[in-house]
Amino acid sequence: QSPSPPLPSWRTNFHQVLLKEVVHHLTDRVQIFQGLHRELQSLHHEKDAIPSLLIVTRPQIEIDYPLWDAARQVWKNNQPSAQDLCQELEQAGFSQIQQTIESYPCQISLERWKTMVQQRFWSTFSKFSDEELQQACSILEEEHSHRLDDNKILHFEDRLVLISAKKV
Repeated sequence: QSPSPPLPSWRTNFHQVLLKEVVHHLTDRVQIFQGLHRELQSLHHEKDAIPSLLIVTRPQIEIDYPLWDAARQVWKNNQPSAQDLCQELEQAGFSQIQQTIESYPCQISLERWKTMVQQRFWSTFSKFSDEELQQACSILEEEHSHRLDDNKILHFEDRLVLISAKKV
């Protein structure tokens, strides 16, 4: 195999990487993490600045979104677990890997949520036909009615998984 051509300067010599809401779309994550690990550079003028990576994603199964069963299954099948991501980062050479889950309350009108689902605002919903999404919105109204306040505002908790890793 012939050596790869040198990378353009904007793709090298970086000190920190943020992967926000994208890691579940990556295939062969270990290889990608290895490439990021290889290219991360120390800041020569700051002794305490360790090259690092931060992943912001969502839990695989511990979610509180107003979804229906089929959507939860698609979510689970397409969302890597935090444990898997940590293991992949370690395989790629990262160390000092830490993870946390940050939760915060959310609210949105039921009508707006249904519109977003039908418009496939998350890749999870791209697996469903227009008809399936329309049926799902009816299911949402029934299964999540207990989460609605008097103004038809839907209440739930969003959870972000934060995984940090360092190149030491």
